[in-house]
Order: sequence, then C-alpha cells, then structure tokens
Amino acid sequence: MMHYWREYYNRKNTIEREAARLDETYEDGKQERRGRMEPWWIDPMRDVERYVVEKEFINDVYANIHRYAEPDLLELIISMRREGYGNFSIAREAKAAIPDYSDWGIREIADLIRIMGCCYNSPLQRLYRDTKERGNIDRYQEWEEARESW
Repeated sequence: MMHYWREYYNRKNTIEREAARLDETYEDGKQERRGRMEPWWIDPMRDVERYVVEKEFINDVYANIHRYAEPDLLELIISMRREGYGNFSIAREAKAAIPDYSDWGIREIADLIRIMGCCYNSPLQRLYRDTKERGNIDRYQEWEEARESW
C-alpha cells in the first residue's frame, strides 16, 4: 500500500488514464454535435428523405442565425426549444450564459423571448421564413450573383 500512489502516478499509468479520458471527451463531443445538428425526432432508418431534408434545414437555420437581431439569444432559444424548454427556463439560461443579459431580470428576458417569436415580423419568424424560402442565404446570394453575371 505504501507504493500504491507512486505506481498510480508513474508515467505508464498516467498515459493510459489520459487516453481513456480523451476517448470519453471525444464521445461526449460527438454526442453534443449530433444533438445540436441532427433531427433526433425522426428515425433515419424509416424516413431517410425527411431526415436529410430536416437536417439540411437545421444546418441552414444555424448558418443564417448571425444575420438577425440578438444571434446569441436566438441560437439559445432554438436549441432549448428543440429540447422542450419554456420561456422562463431559457431566460434563466440566457441570464447565466450571455453576458449582455446578466443585469436583466428573468421576467424581462422571458418577455423578450416571447416577443422574439410571437409576431409575424419577429426575428425568429423571419429566420424561419427566410431559411425555408432561400436555404442558406450566403449560398443563395452567391447563386444570385452568378446568375446575374451570365
């Protein structure tokens, strides 16, 4: 028992432990990426076409998000709404995660979230409509410029 910690921290055992930690970290990162960008509510084995279309739409939404007001809050709203959270849960997370809202009240942030998604011309509604109409706006503009130059 006296040499247990010496053996535990020797070079050989340290490398094995770090390799195991790296594998766990890699798997966790893979799960996080898959959770964010893939439509988990669609079974890819049964409905491949719907799965691919929905995945492309989600990728386009995240690509277009920087063009609208409050992109950090919009991204948080979209990711947490997909997991089923309500306005107040999103407001608590926004207050903790986004520095611009640290001095706001939770009720104020929840009202802002409600306003950002409720009316026809809100940023969330425009993001959804523009993405549905044009897809990734950067690629759409490149295509428009190429078409005009013909």
